[in-house]
Amino acid sequence: DMSMHEFGIAIVMVDLSNGRWEVSTDAGLNWTDAGEPTPEAAVVLRSRPTGDNRVHFFPNRDFHGTTFLTYKLWDLNMTWPSGTAGVDTSSTDPVTGTFSEDATQ
Repeated sequence: DMSMHEFGIAIVMVDLSNGRWEVSTDAGLNWTDAGEPTPEAAVVLRSRPTGDNRVHFFPNRDFHGTTFLTYKLWDLNMTWPSGTAGVDTSSTDPVTGTFSEDATQ
């Protein structure tokens, strides 16, 4: 039985105009470029183990401002390992499916 607090995110879009985005699945010891995720090729990160999964924006030199990433919540019904890229989130019903609607931060 899955706890209410166990979830993940699927990164479906990132702003690359002023830098790049990276993900870590080992508490920041190693970082992987998130690339150019899309709803058809998202990068997924699990909520557990707590603190192991991270997202980082690495800005271009002299960039000062705001940027964004767009994500969907993931209910973990599909068991991809954290950090998996290329996950298709586009055809999931946002109410009853594995992924929510988009949210931008």
